Amino acid sequence: MNWPLVLHTFRQRLFRPVPLFVALGTFVLPLVTSIFEKDDLTPEQLPFFVPILSWALAAGVVGREMENGSLHLLLARPLSRSCYLFSRLSGTWLAFFLVVFASWFATIGAVALLGGSLEVATSSARLFSLLLLGTWWIVLILALSTTAPGYSDLGLLLLLIIFPMLPAGLGKLLELGWLQEAGFFLAKQVLNEVRIFDWAFSDSDWRALLRYASNVALVLGAAFWYFNRRELGYGRD
Repeated sequence: MNWPLVLHTFRQRLFRPVPLFVALGTFVLPLVTSIFEKDDLTPEQLPFFVPILSWALAAGVVGREMENGSLHLLLARPLSRSCYLFSRLSGTWLAFFLVVFASWFATIGAVALLGGSLEVATSSARLFSLLLLGTWWIVLILALSTTAPGYSDLGLLLLLIIFPMLPAGLGKLLELGWLQEAGFFLAKQVLNEVRIFDWAFSDSDWRALLRYASNVALVLGAAFWYFNRRELGYGRD
């Protein structure tokens, strides 16, 4: 891992207008709402912000540097492609983690000081599930960003989210159960959600965790393999 590149990525990803605006919303709105309600509303507020925050932070994480040609300057140094990709991923995830954790911690602290309703264990489990969700979206956008210039990775992500709806809808229309189930299966893989609270009560949730980990490993492996083998252009003049 290249720590200067990690820190550069952290600052670059977080302190752009759109990600910074989303990050401030992620921090302020759950905090203000919880203060007025005197209740920890993190589980209700953060799920709305986490995917948007992940997309805003990770958009164009590799594609922008491929488009403008600055990637060639970085790789001209003694920096491997794998180290570059892992450093970009780490810096982006660090920015995401800081925002989400700061929002959660500030909300917990404010509610505790106000003497409101507080369930730290439940809220901590929710926080962990949100971190897993955000990590998945960041990994997925990183993989898409290695294949597309600029911010085209967001368009590819949108297509990836919409695509499972087509066989599911077509299967329902034609009354083909297997096609509808195939669409639902694809949608489940794209969302890659993990339930937290029933782990102690249901083996299926452990299988969901294994599915989550295998999907992350598969996407990361494919991204590193492709990025290490692709021929890079020289960007625009």
